[in-house]
Amino acid sequence: MRMQLTAETAFELSEESSATAGADLLGVWRAGPPAPGVAFTAARSTAPEVPLWRIDLPADPAQAAGRLEAGQARLRAASTRLADATARLDTVLDHSGAGVAFAAEAELAGWQRLTSACRPSAWVETRIQGEPAARSLLGLEGALRTVCRPGLGPSGTALHRESVRLVVDSRAAFLRVVACVTRGAVAISARLALPGGPVLALPIAWRLVRRVLAEVDRGRTRSP
Repeated sequence: MRMQLTAETAFELSEESSATAGADLLGVWRAGPPAPGVAFTAARSTAPEVPLWRIDLPADPAQAAGRLEAGQARLRAASTRLADATARLDTVLDHSGAGVAFAAEAELAGWQRLTSACRPSAWVETRIQGEPAARSLLGLEGALRTVCRPGLGPSGTALHRESVRLVVDSRAAFLRVVACVTRGAVAISARLALPGGPVLALPIAWRLVRRVLAEVDRGRTRSP
């Protein structure tokens, strides 16, 4: 009976101080190294490959809770920016013209990371000072299986619950991003009559949505 974690795609909660420079998913998460197939504790069989969301917390419970709340605060701010960006997307498309017809390899990689974040299942791993403390498997229809390190204690268990909540809220935000990008891709393919249709336009639309998000963020930063 072993819970086997194998994840080719991993996301790590960014430090608050590096949210702008290091995080590429709404300023909250950054791409992390893949997780090899290392067993943590009990389960019936090897799970299929699903993305891993890794949250490394300090040992002090108050500092750990503060880091999780900071992640939630950045996510709330990102959701507000996303609402503004969605409202502005049509205007940006109208002014972009033929310039939207190219997508660099970086945009393709970024789009792949975004769609990986929206897969139906996900691992959530809470670490304390770099050591695994608890791990949950979010399944279809919200099913949840959790295992904890022996002796973790109530405070550690509560921190892991907050980690899971942050991941669930983040995945919901990323689904809204995907919806925004998909709407942009449909509009781009209609404007440019792309032979591949909206599918070919998805990474182009992702680049535009990222640009609009950055413009909204700069505008909010300059506001008094």
